[in-house]
Amino acid sequence: MGISLPFSTMILMGMSRYSIRYGWISIIVAMIAFFLYKKAMKDKNTSIKIDQKKLKLPLIGNLLWKMQISRFARTLGTLLENGVPLLKSMDIVKDVLSNQYLADILSNVKSNVKEGASLTISLAQKRFLPEIAVHLLKVGEETGNLDQMLLKVADNFDADTEQRMKRLVTMVEPLLILLMGAVIGVIVISMLTAILSVNDLRF
Repeated sequence: MGISLPFSTMILMGMSRYSIRYGWISIIVAMIAFFLYKKAMKDKNTSIKIDQKKLKLPLIGNLLWKMQISRFARTLGTLLENGVPLLKSMDIVKDVLSNQYLADILSNVKSNVKEGASLTISLAQKRFLPEIAVHLLKVGEETGNLDQMLLKVADNFDADTEQRMKRLVTMVEPLLILLMGAVIGVIVISMLTAILSVNDLRF
C-alpha cells in the first residue's frame, strides 16, 4: 500500500533533483549572462544607459549616486588644492568615476566650462548635484575657495552615505535572518513529515 509524500518534502526532493541534473546548466547560464553584461558595458552608449538605470534602483540607487558625488567632490577638491588646473582636474575626475552616466554628464559640463560657463551653474543645469551641494560650490566659486567647499561637500556626503548604509544593513539584516530561518524551517519540517509518513506506513 503506497502513501503520498508531504507536499513540502516533494518540493525539497524536486529541488534536490533539479540541482543534481541541471545545476551545471544554471552555472553556465549565469556565466554567459555575466559575460554578456561585461561585453555590453564595453559599449559606451549601452554602459551609460545601464549605469543610469542603476541610479534609479530602489534603496541603493540614491546611495550609489551620493557615493559617486562624494568621489567627484573629493578628487576634484584635492586636485584643485594642489594647483592642478580646473579643466585638467575635470578630465582626471571623469576617469575616476565608475558610473559612466555621471562621467558623461561631467564631460558635457567640462565642455561648458571650457567655453567660459560657471562650473556650479553647469553642474546645476545638468542636475549632477543636489541643491545643497550646488549652493556650497557657488559660495566657493564666489569666494575663491572652491577646493575647500568641494572637500566639505565630500565630507558631508561621506557621512550621509555611511549613515544610509548603516540603516540599510539594519533593515536588511532581519529580513535575511527571517529568510534563512524560513528555509531551515521548511527543510526541518519536510524531514520530520517524511519520517512521520514512514512511521505511518509501517503501522
